[in-house]
This record gives sequence, structure tokens and C-alpha cells, in this order.
Amino acid sequence: MPKKIISVVSGKGGVGKSTLAVNIATLLAKAGASTVLIDADIYNPCVFFHLGLSPQSAGLQELLAGESTLDEVLPIHPASGLRCVSSSISPYGKIRFERLKKVVDMLEYEFIIIDCPPGFSELIKEAVAVSTSVFVMMTPDMPSCTAALKLVSFMRNHGRGGRLPNMVYFLNRVTNAPYEIHPREMEGLFTARLGAVIPEDPNVPKSISAKTPLVLFSPYCPFSRALVDFTEIMLRDRDSKFDISKPAKYTPAIFVDEMGREAEPAKREGLLARIARFLRDLFT
Repeated sequence: MPKKIISVVSGKGGVGKSTLAVNIATLLAKAGASTVLIDADIYNPCVFFHLGLSPQSAGLQELLAGESTLDEVLPIHPASGLRCVSSSISPYGKIRFERLKKVVDMLEYEFIIIDCPPGFSELIKEAVAVSTSVFVMMTPDMPSCTAALKLVSFMRNHGRGGRLPNMVYFLNRVTNAPYEIHPREMEGLFTARLGAVIPEDPNVPKSISAKTPLVLFSPYCPFSRALVDFTEIMLRDRDSKFDISKPAKYTPAIFVDEMGREAEPAKREGLLARIARFLRDLFT
């Protein structure tokens, strides 16, 4: 099967990027796909918290420096079979980001998920250069949306050969509040269909506290259901060229009113659409 290398990025922190990476990787591993998750956030590693693994004395930094082997930095998540390369808790000096391709080439797995640090960095450029797909995580507010647009522009301007991998956008923590940017407006802003619309879910912090991926902690909660649907798309054509830039279906989040009845999304003012067009013209 062809190797699928997926970088998970966000323009700003706190939007759920690591939660997305951990839970998608867990679902893939549980489905029987050989999967490894790389915690490339060397500044604030947190994947081992989500998975309940012990902090590693050697990790990605040592692997990039050639001071450790894969066998020394690949703990297994017992509940899912997911392999994980964590960033170590040791102080770091100069990081050889340019060696990331060599590390990825050594990993003989079907899915390689790279949880990148938020924002713009040399690591982002190296991760995107080796990836077949990039997952962009954001929340339905203007700061997150603007940061995501800037990040996409950064990746486009610094990508090798002027080419970007398949870009898939995720909208997280959606509550359908009137002040939120609507998923359809996001699709117009990025001129692409959203990979998934993920509702706000109180089970997310509970699962992190329990050190268990949410798709195992509460497999039928709204967050888990949204990612299960998307993961099925990822697995549908495993033997052919990997391309999820055009998801098979769009499943918006379902909201209920105070009486428990399904509610229609509130109509947004035209101002947001005008802002979206302005930002798209600015960063593209």
C-alpha cells in the first residue's frame, strides 16, 4: 500500500490540533492500518498526555540528531496498537529539521501522522515538503480563521517547487452560535469543502484528563462520530493513490434547541461573507 504522510497544522494554538491528530491516528490503528504518530511539537509536546504514555527521555530530537534509533523511540499504545514518536522532555539545542525526511523514509507504516507545532516555523516547511496531505485545524472565529489563512499562504510561499500537498480543512468546536463563522462561509473562504465539522464536545477535556483518546473514551459522542465518518473516507481506497482533497460527503454538525429538537443553522449577516472575501483576496 502507498505510504500516506499527513501533517496536522494550525495557525494558532488551542484549536484542538493535537486532539485531532491523536484521535485520527487512534482510529486508523484500531481499524488495522499500520500507523505511527509523530509528536513534532518539540516546544510543547503533549501527545503522551493524550495517550497515557510515559514521557520519553529520548524522542524526535534525538532521532533527528542521529543519537537514537527507531526502536528506542517507538512506544506502543496498548489499547489501539498505535506507534508513537514523541518529542523528548530533555532540553533541546539546535534541531536538525532538515533530517525529518530521512526519519519519515525509515518509517515503514501505511499512515504517518505528524502533529506539528502551531504557527509558522522551519519544521512546518520540512513537514509539508514530505507530506502527501496537510490537515489544517481551526475554530469558527476570526482570529483562528485569519491565522489559518496566513499559514496556508506561508506554506504556499515556502513550499518546495511551489506545490502544496492535498489540503483538508477541519472546523472544530462548532456550537452554531450566531457570532460564529458558518461552515459554508469557511468553505467559500478556503475554496474547498471542509473535511469535517466537529461540534463542541465536553467530553474532550474529560478524555485528556483520563489520558485516553476520546474515540476510545466516548466512541459515540459528537466529536468521535465526526472523526469516525472522516476516517472511513481515509480508509476507503487504501490500495490506490491517497487523495482525500474531495471528501465523498459533507456532514454538517447537528444542533438541538433547548427543547431537544433539531435546530436549523442561524442565518448569518452579509458582513461575514464580505470579510471572508476580503481575507481570501488578501492571502491568496
